[in-house]
Amino acid sequence: MEYIDQSSKNLKFILTKKDITKKLTIIKESKTRITEKYFIEMAIIGESHFYILKNKEEIELIEIFACVPFDGDLYNKKIEDKETNIKYETKNIKYKSKINIIENDYLNKIENIEDIVLSFEFPMNKSDLFPPKTIISMKKNENKVIIKTLHCYPNEKIIVETKSEINIL
Repeated sequence: MEYIDQSSKNLKFILTKKDITKKLTIIKESKTRITEKYFIEMAIIGESHFYILKNKEEIELIEIFACVPFDGDLYNKKIEDKETNIKYETKNIKYKSKINIIENDYLNKIENIEDIVLSFEFPMNKSDLFPPKTIISMKKNENKVIIKTLHCYPNEKIIVETKSEINIL
């Protein structure tokens, strides 16, 4: 794998029920059971991350946060603000997500993340101080899942953090 110069300005936050993940390049993946009925498939992709919340019958929700050329049917937005809040609800779940752009404390943020499920360092540009990296962490209890991701852009000296909370009803 070789270095690709990507920008956080090209990130899109997508929510969908259509499984468009087969079009993505998966680098690392994980599958975790949440409850007896639900599980989550997570992946770090060449462009960032996605996860799929499924029950036994169907896809409940797919979150994609990446530099990709397609759109979601539930939510689709380029990240332009330092903070973005998203909410989505069905008869089975309540979902909310917050996206933050962190400009100053990026190295400390990477070192202090807990409950890491997946992590990947991408090839580094010679002039960067730290490697491009994607980290996915997850905490879960009975009917609640919190997924936090960090997307490091050393070429811009920032980290984009997402924190999604899913309550299973």
